[in-house]
Amino acid sequence: MIRIFALIAVIGVYFVAMSEVLAVEFVFKEKHDTVLVLGKFELGDDKKFVEFLEEVAADPDNTVTNVALESGGGNFVTGVWMSLMISDLGFTTQTFGYGCYSACAVVWMAGTETEQMLGEDGSPAPVGFHGPRDDEFNRDPTADAIMAWVVGYHGYSPLMALDIIEAVDPDGGNDIILLTPEQKDKWDWDQRAHRAPDATFDELR
Repeated sequence: MIRIFALIAVIGVYFVAMSEVLAVEFVFKEKHDTVLVLGKFELGDDKKFVEFLEEVAADPDNTVTNVALESGGGNFVTGVWMSLMISDLGFTTQTFGYGCYSACAVVWMAGTETEQMLGEDGSPAPVGFHGPRDDEFNRDPTADAIMAWVVGYHGYSPLMALDIIEAVDPDGGNDIILLTPEQKDKWDWDQRAHRAPDATFDELR
C-alpha cells in the first residue's frame, strides 16, 4: 500500500481529468451534517479538504457524516486522496445538480453509502467515469494501476476498473461512462450499499 501511495504522489503533478472553470469550494450544512464539495479539483485540494474538516470539527457541536458533490472533476490524484479520506472517515456520499464526473466520481464512489439525488426533472444526478489521462489524452500504466487499485479498494468489481481504465478517447471525444441502470447491472453495483435516489438537493438547504 505504501508503494501505491508513493506512485500516487509521483503522477499527481501532471495527471488531470475533466474540470470546469470554478475552483473547488467547501460548504458546511450544519442542519444536515453535510459538507458540500463544489467545483474543479486542483492538486492540493485534498489538503484543503482536511483543513476544512478540521475547522468544522473545532466546534464540538458540529458533526459531519455526509459529503455531497457537484463537480466535473479535476485532478485525478486529489480525487484519489479525497476518496481514501472519505472511506477512512466512514462518510456517506451524494451527488446533485449537474452531477459528478471523472475525479469527482472517484470521490463519490468511496462513500459507505452512495446516492444520486433527484433533479428538478425527477431523474438522478448523473455520475460519469473515465480513465486517467494527461492533457493530450494519453494513458499511463502507473495511473491505470492506481485507478484499478482504488476501485478495488472501495469494494467494486474488477470489470468496473477495467471498463473505466479503457474509457480514454485519444481523439478527445466523449469518453465518459455514465452510471446508468444497465451499467450498474454490468458492474454488479448492488454488491455495495447504495441509497435509492429519493431525495432532492432542496432538502439539504
